[in-house]
Amino acid sequence: MSESLLGVIAQGLIRTTEGGRAAFHDTLVNTDACKDDIQREALDEVEVVMELSIFDGMVTSNQSLQAIVEAERVEPENAVAVSLKPNELAQALRSQS
Repeated sequence: MSESLLGVIAQGLIRTTEGGRAAFHDTLVNTDACKDDIQREALDEVEVVMELSIFDGMVTSNQSLQAIVEAERVEPENAVAVSLKPNELAQALRSQS
């Protein structure tokens, strides 16, 4: 699988402060580091690679949620409510305040 995978994009929607919806997403590009982690079945490490590989076009859902909160398009508590790792997002948002 690691050799044939090009990338993965997952998207969610969250209500905005204007009453519309905004997309948040995970984007994984299958770099050599990701391939190695997938082959070793170290899937937790893949997320660490994503967090550190913005220059490769990768982003985690928490990074995406944080960006739309910082742009004041979404209330922080709503972003935390939809996060798969709410404690990490809450901590990141507190450190930006």
